[in-house]
Amino acid sequence: MSVEYNDIELDLIIKDMTKHIDFDISEYESSMDTMRKVEKTYWQYCCHQPYYPRHTFSQYFKRVCNIFNEEWNYLKNNELKTKYNYYKKNIPTAGAMIHYHTNNGKILMLLVKNTRAKVYSLPKGKQEKNESIQDTAIREVKEETGIDISSYINSDIMLCSSDYSDLDSSINEDDEIKPSMDRYYICKSVIYDVQLHEKIDNFSDYDNEEIEEICWKDTDEILQFPQLFSRQVKTACSILRDKYLLVI
Repeated sequence: MSVEYNDIELDLIIKDMTKHIDFDISEYESSMDTMRKVEKTYWQYCCHQPYYPRHTFSQYFKRVCNIFNEEWNYLKNNELKTKYNYYKKNIPTAGAMIHYHTNNGKILMLLVKNTRAKVYSLPKGKQEKNESIQDTAIREVKEETGIDISSYINSDIMLCSSDYSDLDSSINEDDEIKPSMDRYYICKSVIYDVQLHEKIDNFSDYDNEEIEEICWKDTDEILQFPQLFSRQVKTACSILRDKYLLVI
């Protein structure tokens, strides 16, 4: 249960969290960079749950606009937030389908649950400037799970999805792909390693504001309780079971 704050106290908390940000909205690129920094402080805010009142990013953003009224008067109509939402949708996203096979023939997938999400999803994130899409996948998985997949990632097999299609097409690295599409690399089946799985069990050691939980999920469970998993997870699960059982 969250601690009760009045509006003044809560504004002081948020102002302190955002005090290091240079609120530069003079140009498109600088304004998008400012928004990325604001969103990062939002996830830090969420990380302090249940101590802070629950806010959506829109609610948090509105508070920031009100706090920095003089500097951000331009934002009163939420025009910048609208642009930022569009901007984020067109940043390529990359992640990985990490799995391993148990001795009794089960296939387990590594999944994450975001702080604000209701379902489990694949570990993934947005591409940064001057970063290859494969490096994005490696970095994001490391940030979200604590696991380095650089030795497991299979650069020859990649799946893509978008807001308008299922995760159902296999493509090569050189193939053209729309920027808005997500790319998921299929990792070679990881070898059971006690230290690797201890990292998962000790998730609290990782300081990631966006991730609430990481876990291994049996593909049987994913198919049995589909409402608990994202569309991409369910499709990836079917692909792993039917087509890409990569035991290497």
